[in-house]
Amino acid sequence: MEQFENDNELLYMYRTQSHAANYFIQKYARQIDIMLCKDFNYLTQAQREEIKQLALIKLSDVIDKYREDKNTSFRHYFYRVFQNLVKDYLRMLRREFSYIQEIGQTAVRS
Repeated sequence: MEQFENDNELLYMYRTQSHAANYFIQKYARQIDIMLCKDFNYLTQAQREEIKQLALIKLSDVIDKYREDKNTSFRHYFYRVFQNLVKDYLRMLRREFSYIQEIGQTAVRS
């Protein structure tokens, strides 16, 4: 596989439908795995897999919205988006858990 200089080169090639698109996705799939294991190891394997799938879907959106003129690297930008995605996911889990608890308490009172 070819070596590419940096993410900006990969972004350009991705946007032009180059063969580098697969390399770019694979690179960030590995980054997602690393971030999940490093920062979110308290989650279950199923939760990490679900977040990974959401993050891979979000990656294409991030590629389209990233602007080089904002003076931040793509990697940092994606990391911020990824952190927000995980926070949203955890909020959703808390809401589901609260709802299940409410149902359980209602059933016990009945």
